[in-house]
Amino acid sequence: MPLDNIKGQIEMLSPEEVSELQAWLNQQEQEEATVDRQLKAAVDAGKFDKLIEQAMADEKAGLTTPL
Repeated sequence: MPLDNIKGQIEMLSPEEVSELQAWLNQQEQEEATVDRQLKAAVDAGKFDKLIEQAMADEKAGLTTPL
């Protein structure tokens, strides 16, 4: 759905529905931030190091396919 259509639909919402939408969007943003923090912590802790090393070795050995 084009953004202009979404904006038009939002403009037709009641004040209560706008508040509900804002709360939902805030919740989505908080959940995304939580996932970002968890991923950063995992990367910082080295949890992906072996996978990265293996992927780099596979690429160097010609075992990968370009996307």
